[in-house]
Amino acid sequence: AYNMQPVKGVLTDISGNGKNGTVGLGGMVSTKNGVLFNGLGYYTTTGFYPGLIGSINFRFKYIVSSTIQVLFGTKDANNRIYCNIGATGLCGFYLGSTSFFSYQLTANLIYNFSVTYNGDGNLAYLWVNGVFIGSASQPGAVNQQTYPLAIGALNNVGTFFQPSNSELMDLRLYNRIISDTEKKD
Repeated sequence: AYNMQPVKGVLTDISGNGKNGTVGLGGMVSTKNGVLFNGLGYYTTTGFYPGLIGSINFRFKYIVSSTIQVLFGTKDANNRIYCNIGATGLCGFYLGSTSFFSYQLTANLIYNFSVTYNGDGNLAYLWVNGVFIGSASQPGAVNQQTYPLAIGALNNVGTFFQPSNSELMDLRLYNRIISDTEKKD
């Protein structure tokens, strides 16, 4: 879990695991709610290589961009964990080798996304603002990533792409399935 109020350019890992995020490229602005990305800057995490996760919960304000933007992510070969938003506001979530979900966003609204993956039956589940949206199957396991997670862009085999223009307010990754209450927070 990350405190989205950076101190001296560092996003603190509030889970106590020491996987802090440091500025990869600057220009982000701290807001009262989180970090507003400028389409250029991003954070890289220190030694955080997601894989075999149970849940991801993130809250953000969608700001329109003429290009694809990635809220967070890492990718290597055919294994990926990331969330991107297309120029039309269609938000896609990728887990493993394929896209799991798409959800249409409206500009300047705040969204809380929760994705759970239990590995049994290779199913993932999506909630938006605490409401169950659906499930999707994943062919194969979600393996440990080779490259660390980027926040505000996609770490694609060590090169950073598609930086975000949106405001990220919360990002939490769990090694368990989160409760219904946690999906609404």
